[in-house]
Amino acid sequence: MKKMIFLAVLILSGCNLKKNSAPIPVIVEIPDSAHPKETISIKVRATDPDGDYVSVRVDFGDGRVSDFSEWVKSGTIVTFQKTYTAPGDYYVTVQAKDFEGNYSLWSSGRTIRIE
Repeated sequence: MKKMIFLAVLILSGCNLKKNSAPIPVIVEIPDSAHPKETISIKVRATDPDGDYVSVRVDFGDGRVSDFSEWVKSGTIVTFQKTYTAPGDYYVTVQAKDFEGNYSLWSSGRTIRIE
């Protein structure tokens, strides 16, 4: 019986039973409006409940999605630059992934008006 308990403890101690949660992305700062061909900054952040490093990407709302950023510490603000060429309203969202491979859903978005 002691051997079975020891074996069970040994097996379980080698297993990672921790559930890894996806990061939570947010848009921190985006202008309400800009002019065509004006370069703007979009600041985003992702917080990982497990403290994992994160990477973020932005859907600019014009059919273009950025590449994922470099890995940063959870909670670090990452800035993306964007130049819209045509007038209109663009709905911007952000997605994150953590170092363990968990992807977030796309965040709530913000609209920027280009006029």
